[in-house]
Amino acid sequence: MDSSLSIIGSVASIVSAFWAFFEARKARKSANEVMKYQKEIKTRIESSALDRLHDETKSVLHKVSYFGPSCNLTSIRGKSAQNVALEVEEYTRLLREHSVHFDDLNIKNKIDKICNELMPNVKGLSEGVSFDDKKKYGSNIYLLIERLLPITNATRQSIALKQNI
Repeated sequence: MDSSLSIIGSVASIVSAFWAFFEARKARKSANEVMKYQKEIKTRIESSALDRLHDETKSVLHKVSYFGPSCNLTSIRGKSAQNVALEVEEYTRLLREHSVHFDDLNIKNKIDKICNELMPNVKGLSEGVSFDDKKKYGSNIYLLIERLLPITNATRQSIALKQNI
């Protein structure tokens, strides 16, 4: 009888070991799925932020264009350089806030450099009194922001490719 109990105990141990092995495989598979979904969620958040950033870039570029390279006295009549300067200042804050999404793509430094170059021009546009001052600073701002369009667009395309892989 002792030997039959020993055999039954051994069989139960072997069955338990197989059961534990299969449960561990299921747990690993579930953990891999969770990691996959976490990566997908992160990619979608990045994509959403970059879409917003790209849209904001185009919007601010349009507003700055009133004081951009092709402006004239008639086109800026009734337009507030102060308001446009405030919009650009808010835009640079948005850029810096979302710059974390560019770390993986080595673009953050370019954006920081452009933001740093924008600020003296924003101040100049805001304080500008003459048409020439407003056109000079407005044109500088316009050209700096225009340099960001290909960066934000390429980054959006790169994120979209990540989503499709």
